Amino acid sequence: MDLIEKAADPEKMLNQLIEDMEDQLQKARAEVANALADEKILQKKVEENKKAAEEWQKKAELAVSKGEDELAVEALRRKREYERLANEYQKQYEAQHEAVEKLKSGLRCWKTRLKRQREEGICSLPSQKGLTLRLQSHRP
Repeated sequence: MDLIEKAADPEKMLNQLIEDMEDQLQKARAEVANALADEKILQKKVEENKKAAEEWQKKAELAVSKGEDELAVEALRRKREYERLANEYQKQYEAQHEAVEKLKSGLRCWKTRLKRQREEGICSLPSQKGLTLRLQSHRP
């Protein structure tokens, strides 16, 4: 069916619009799922790096208790590096979390629009058909 035939039939136009909206909704759901997966990965990296920093702190304390100052200094250097990484991942996580929330909000809006379009389309179809019939009857 070509575009001109669809334009002449409001019901087919509405069905195509709803089908297109459903396709977009599926794409939006996939995008939200991917963004959530990325968010969880970043959160895990934050936790891993914080844990590593804590472990290096303990190693530094142990080295100090044994009088091994050079080892303690190296352990503290590594601790600071893991803390730096944890902070970087935390910033990325927070940005990703904000993006996920925006995507979720957009998805909710899209679902609402699709639901509304279905409801309004079904209610308005008879009047649209009547309008089409009236227009066709006035054509020469």
